[in-house]
Amino acid sequence: MDQFWSLTSQDREIAHPIDFDLEVLFYDPEWQVLHVRDDSIVEFIAPTKELRIRAGDRVKVRGVTNPMPYTFSIGEASWDVVENLHLEGAIIDPGSIDRSEWIDRLVTVEGLVESQELLDAKHLELRLISGGHQVAVWVMLSADEAVPQFLGNIVELTGVYAPKFESNGEVKRIEIFCSGSDRVREIAALQSFDKFKIPATRIDQIRSGLEGGDLVLVEGSRVGAMEHGMFWLRDPTGQIRILSGQRHAPDADAQIQVIGRPEVAGIERTLTQAIWRRTQNLTDDQLESGRGVLLHRLADSVMELSLAQASQGHPVEITGVVTWSQPNGTRMFLQDSSGGVGVEWPLDLGEVPSAGQLIHLQGTTQVGQFAPTIRATSFEDQGSIFFPRPEAISWEQAMMGLAEAQWVKVTGFVYAAQREGGSARLNISTAAGEMVARIASDAEVSKFLGSVVAISGVCVVDADIDRRLSNVELWVPVLDNIEVLDSGDFDQFAMTPTPLEQLDRFDSNRSFNERLRTQGTVLHWDSQGRIYISDGGKGIRVHSRQSQHLRRGDNVIVIGFQGRDANRPIFLREAVYQVIGSTAVEPSPRIAEGEDLSQVIDGSFIQIDGILIELLDSGLETRLSLRNGTEVFEVDVPQDAVDWSTGAPIVGSVLRICGVSLVDLDERGSRTGIRVLASSTDDIKLLSAPSWWSPERVTLVVSLLVGLVLLTLFWVRLLKRRVWMQSIKIEQQMQRASELEADLQRTSRMESMGSLAEGIARDFDDLLDRIKSQTAQVMENERLTLEGRKRLDQARAALLRAKDLTHRLASLSLARKPELEMLDMAMFLRREVDAFEAGPSVKIVWQVEESIPEIPADRSQMREVIYNLLMNAVQAMPPGGTIKIVLNSEQISSEDKESMLPSGAYLRLIVRDSGEGIPASNIERVFDPYFSTRPGAKGLGLSVVYAIVRQHSGRVIIESSPMAGTEVSIWFRVKTDDWSNGPFEVASV
Repeated sequence: MDQFWSLTSQDREIAHPIDFDLEVLFYDPEWQVLHVRDDSIVEFIAPTKELRIRAGDRVKVRGVTNPMPYTFSIGEASWDVVENLHLEGAIIDPGSIDRSEWIDRLVTVEGLVESQELLDAKHLELRLISGGHQVAVWVMLSADEAVPQFLGNIVELTGVYAPKFESNGEVKRIEIFCSGSDRVREIAALQSFDKFKIPATRIDQIRSGLEGGDLVLVEGSRVGAMEHGMFWLRDPTGQIRILSGQRHAPDADAQIQVIGRPEVAGIERTLTQAIWRRTQNLTDDQLESGRGVLLHRLADSVMELSLAQASQGHPVEITGVVTWSQPNGTRMFLQDSSGGVGVEWPLDLGEVPSAGQLIHLQGTTQVGQFAPTIRATSFEDQGSIFFPRPEAISWEQAMMGLAEAQWVKVTGFVYAAQREGGSARLNISTAAGEMVARIASDAEVSKFLGSVVAISGVCVVDADIDRRLSNVELWVPVLDNIEVLDSGDFDQFAMTPTPLEQLDRFDSNRSFNERLRTQGTVLHWDSQGRIYISDGGKGIRVHSRQSQHLRRGDNVIVIGFQGRDANRPIFLREAVYQVIGSTAVEPSPRIAEGEDLSQVIDGSFIQIDGILIELLDSGLETRLSLRNGTEVFEVDVPQDAVDWSTGAPIVGSVLRICGVSLVDLDERGSRTGIRVLASSTDDIKLLSAPSWWSPERVTLVVSLLVGLVLLTLFWVRLLKRRVWMQSIKIEQQMQRASELEADLQRTSRMESMGSLAEGIARDFDDLLDRIKSQTAQVMENERLTLEGRKRLDQARAALLRAKDLTHRLASLSLARKPELEMLDMAMFLRREVDAFEAGPSVKIVWQVEESIPEIPADRSQMREVIYNLLMNAVQAMPPGGTIKIVLNSEQISSEDKESMLPSGAYLRLIVRDSGEGIPASNIERVFDPYFSTRPGAKGLGLSVVYAIVRQHSGRVIIESSPMAGTEVSIWFRVKTDDWSNGPFEVASV
């Protein structure tokens, strides 16, 4: 085949006979993919017709080449199968699976199947993890084959290696074409893979000696996020970076096992070609490897403690590199693979280790100025080591305090450099703010002045006495940690200019912290280094430390760095400038009073009218508040440019302001208003002074008149309310007097009827006793017939009913004295209700307050009260319904006139039914004996209840509404210790 492909373009235009002896590595007629090889070459062919061949066939290919222009193919030749072979693939190390030398070769590779998907009836896609890479495997299936399940298994498969490449030649995606499921051999499930049976290695024991050696097993839990198969694993002794092709992230709190090949670079440890699984039952060797470790073996573990926990002095044992220290100092910073931590160094330990030393430190936790730190107790010097790779952070990240004690890198512009007392200091400016970098030695740092530098150092928080962040600095151990990115030692004013309008637009050639040259006309300058320039359209803010005075209209060339403040437009910071001429500057058309201010552009030179409503002097600048129509805007004037020698304007004056417009934005970037920056008081012109009848004075007079009217109306309303309240009180007193009179009449009537009923009942009771005695004698007569006995039994039953009636009549007497005892009403009530047969169609609902006090009461009379109330409620609901029983304590005060009860503690019993209710015309008569609205009813139940309650010095009332049911409320007095003159004598129980 190599002769076939080596033909020149001229030879390809001539038909040539071909006779190949090929081996088919892979053939898919549906996808039109064919890989073949002979002794000299491996080739991919896209056949134009379906061939009767399969993978493993040795075939003879005979025919002639097609001489047509621009078509040169062997697809039309004859393909004859000679024999079928079992082809073996070249076994490749998973670690070298991404090499291009295997292109179109038949290879055998081992890996973990992380996912599988059936693409169609004949194609199965496997996602294989091998050598830390993701490999797409296309497996052909036969028509009648069940879909094999490889998910979660370690497999060995054979197929054609077909990677895809980036434009720079690097492998972009690895693919393998597998001719059938028989070329995929399951080795083991991930959970039973033999390679996980090796003894576990503590992370702190992974050192340079293991690098490139056999597989290592580590155990721990994931910390931080997983990105593109990379995550950090932590055990009690250390932290290691895991590089795995697996894309499914382990749970952060789950214990996992990882196998891989270790690499060590300084203090950072990495496990490459890694595969992880959840932790299984450990062997004795694996258990032993995790024993005997201290609680805190990582800097990050110490930093995660709360201040209360750090103060408890937990033991610490850490190996790391000293990132900052100072000779004869008592403080240093240590960095391991997890992060950094501050260390207090006692003098009795000797000289503090120098920066760049690898030490094994023992100590205890303590509370530092801002975060947890370590107090060293002993250490072991393990030699010098290069500094770890710093984490690049922004100014905002540093100022949040989250990078405390961490080894970081900050990029910025050095605008000041000086020595001070054995150390050096650099003041740097970043795109978002300024910070200080301190160098541990008294080195010459003036060479960095005016340079853009990348500084690696320890981020150190300065906190107040309450441990609140007040400032953040970068502590640099040596000058070698300062990299100069742009020294600035060239003619900056000869740089290619960038128009103002292009500064905030995309430019692929512009880099971060790059100097920019632009030019424009000065609109504003003040001694605080605040400059606004414009090129006739776009305006931009410039911050400069240059002291040269500028005037409005000066044409300047400006060199500076891009910066941004929150939602403010882009500005130039740390700028230097050069005056090249001057031009007259005219403001934009005047904005008269009442015109729309929403069209004002930030950074433009405007002229605007307004009415002065306030003038304030803040010390640094003078601020005026003006109203233009319905909108209010402010004018700022630098304090050193204020001159009111001709008199300051007074509130109400109409002013004309010339200055630079500043559009105010909220935190979401929405426009909230405008401000005007005036260069001096010469930019403020008085158009007209306010009249005496200023809006404020008119408002004051109108307010006084309105207030007087409102006060008069309020007084009239107050008088009406007092009259209305008195009328209500009189009406309530009359109603209460009426109720008292009605209650008195009812009581008098009941006393009369009760006395009469009691006398009649006593006489009838004597007669009934004689009849009962005579009946008993007759019953003893032996000659009495059966029929006679039956009639006498009926007479005796009627006699008992008559006795009950006389007893109830006797109960109507209010003069009857109850036999009192202390009664637990809650328990008594529940027992009596449970004994009452209400019927299946009646539901009883309870609402009993906890800790109900006992009351002095007659037990038998209370039983009769409960029975009568329940019977009355049941009879009020012929079809059935709900009876609600409420029992609670209640305190009646002397101010409660409506209760018509003496003040004191009471027990309130409420029985409410869901019947049709009692008409309002009958409410006053329900307590009268023998009154009832139900046919056949005796009408004594509520009369007896009324009498018994009155005998107990209580009160009973009835409330009812048509179709809303009836509610009976009863108050019983509670005997208390201070009830010395109570009406009751409690019987002994």
